[in-house]
Amino acid sequence: MATRPSISHIRRGATALTSEAGKLIRDRALNAAHQALVVALQTVQAADRKLRGTAMPRRKPARSTSKRKTARAASKARRAKPSRRGRRVAR
Repeated sequence: MATRPSISHIRRGATALTSEAGKLIRDRALNAAHQALVVALQTVQAADRKLRGTAMPRRKPARSTSKRKTARAASKARRAKPSRRGRRVAR
């Protein structure tokens, strides 16, 4: 089983990503710099959560679309097609 990285190892990785983002900013590659900074921030936040021992924020369970699809199909089937009333005019 692989060993977990220590906080110093994670900090070194985040520092490397931050310095890489600085180089990218200098080269005006702003999208890539933003990506590197976001990854560094997420890494540090995850390490902080592990150190503090707090659980991940709870997410709402994904909605099931199958129920909606069957309900929509049933309501569509129940709708009556409009019938033409009155006579057609012969031309």
